Amino acid sequence: DEKALDAKIRKKRGELERHEKRLKSLRTVRPAFMDEYEKLERELQKQYAVYLERFRNLDYLQAELETYHRAEAEKLDENDRSLKRMQKRLREEELRILRGEQDAPGKLDEGKDDLSPARPGAAAAESDRE
Repeated sequence: DEKALDAKIRKKRGELERHEKRLKSLRTVRPAFMDEYEKLERELQKQYAVYLERFRNLDYLQAELETYHRAEAEKLDENDRSLKRMQKRLREEELRILRGEQDAPGKLDEGKDDLSPARPGAAAAESDRE
């Protein structure tokens, strides 16, 4: 019985040695596809670098575009408010004129922007009179 166990142990040790040698040889042998794999891996790294750069550029440009749109919207809002103030002033002046509450000519332009005429076409009419 002991001889059978010794034989079994020797047999298993032999198998173990063969398997270890096989493992060592497999670790040293380079697979056939490894060159292609490494080439593709390098190409992937290049492509990823390009992708990353483009993604960052796109993100930056989107942020810049959003900032630009916000600034444009603020300008439009300010222009609308300015236009409404001007229309309100013109309406009030027109109502004063219609009611006969027109002040002296010197007081007419008080509180008004220097660049905008009191009424549309008023600047042209004044220059024609001179």
